[in-house]
Amino acid sequence: MVQIADADDVPTPPVIQFGSNFHVGKSSATRDLLACNNEVYAPSPICCDLKSVHMGVKRLRKQMHDRYRTKEKMAKKLRQDELRMNSQDFDNTALDSTVRENRSENSKMMKLITGLSRKFTELMNQNRRAKELSHWEAWVRGRIPNNLLFQEEPSIYTAPVPRTDDPYVMVRDASIHTRGDEDVDTDVHWDT
Repeated sequence: MVQIADADDVPTPPVIQFGSNFHVGKSSATRDLLACNNEVYAPSPICCDLKSVHMGVKRLRKQMHDRYRTKEKMAKKLRQDELRMNSQDFDNTALDSTVRENRSENSKMMKLITGLSRKFTELMNQNRRAKELSHWEAWVRGRIPNNLLFQEEPSIYTAPVPRTDDPYVMVRDASIHTRGDEDVDTDVHWDT
């Protein structure tokens, strides 16, 4: 077997042998080496047997077709993955906006509920205080003697009438009676 040098004059291992059949070596290094190569070189001149040339061309055509199919499958898979990722991004954006809207609605509802709860507590406290005051008012009314209670509400339009037992009225009347000795008719009463 003849060693072939590559472009850098480094000998390449004999991985492809041409003869009556086209063989690829069984080692994983051979598969890795062939996976990156787009061109296959024969290590020695190909014999002029038409059958072996035809078989070699068929195998090369199959390899090229398989490589093409693999590339197409990978491109299709990448496009599908990209579309799926883009649709997920779109779905995530829509989901994010929906979550934000729901949080906003939830926040508004919580504020409303908190306000109503606070108002309800306030009204309950006022109602409790009113009941306590009503209870204390009834208790105080029960403790006041009857002679101090008004039987009916006093009128707001009462005219002040001087009473005879009032000291002011007594002094006034006494002074009037002392002056009354001077030509004053004692039968006339003065109303003030």
